[in-house]
Amino acid sequence: MKNLSRDSSRDSMATTLVAEILRDATLIVQERFRLASITLQTQIEPHDLSLYCQPTEMAQVILNLLQNARDAVEDAAEKWIRIDVCGSDETVVFDVTDSGVGVSEEHRARLFRPFFTTKPVGRGTGLGLGICRQIVEKHGGSVEYVRESTHTRFRITLPRRIANAAEASR
Repeated sequence: MKNLSRDSSRDSMATTLVAEILRDATLIVQERFRLASITLQTQIEPHDLSLYCQPTEMAQVILNLLQNARDAVEDAAEKWIRIDVCGSDETVVFDVTDSGVGVSEEHRARLFRPFFTTKPVGRGTGLGLGICRQIVEKHGGSVEYVRESTHTRFRITLPRRIANAAEASR
């Protein structure tokens, strides 16, 4: 938690296992999820997938999406959140999906705008998705709401980039 709460914008880039990024993000929310009876599942293909990034910032992106998903499903009858990550030689794609019914058409255009929130006063600042977008774009990637999903899904697509040939075997 200490790592994720500090300014990591000047941290150096490193080839990091995606499993480590997810572990850092999910450790922070796991107790709140347990208390709210929210099931969290993660799947990484291949399981040893790595990404050249600022690991603390990428964990912050996942944490923001998990917190939004938690808020969306905590009062639902069906409470689950799933993170699916797949990679190729060129890209890594993170899908964060929750059991919610999605985002209304009227809200979709404003999702990433600063201070836009659908949460009650005191529950959200409307800055999380904007921060996610900034971090992901700084890494050369994109983040989007996936309209075609029957549930609420956000997709992050990042260039995989390997720091050097020695790390390419990871």
